[in-house]
Amino acid sequence: MPTPVPSDALPKLQELATWVSQSAEMKGSKPELLECVDNDRKEKARPLLEKLGYANIKHTALLLRICGKASIAKPISCKLLFFPLSGEDVNIDGEILTSGTYIELTKTLELDARLDCLILIV
Repeated sequence: MPTPVPSDALPKLQELATWVSQSAEMKGSKPELLECVDNDRKEKARPLLEKLGYANIKHTALLLRICGKASIAKPISCKLLFFPLSGEDVNIDGEILTSGTYIELTKTLELDARLDCLILIV
């Protein structure tokens, strides 16, 4: 079930989404799955992670652009949170996520979509 982003974190999510869609440098070995490689990516994500309570714990934050069919594997021993950054709704295993919501992934995610997202591995 999708979880709403806390209201005080929502502006930071929107700022990150705008930066990713308009300015972030994206690269990848597959055209359907690009990763943000911008030097500023950690600093751009930090305000949101602080509001979510993840700034001071061990985590990996990935900013991805999905352009078609892509697979995102869930690490066995980690919690994986999926935040859509694009303004469009996305269907994740029958759950509709909108901007401002996220979901914990419990298995490998198979997508056929066009969207930017934040994957937080904690």
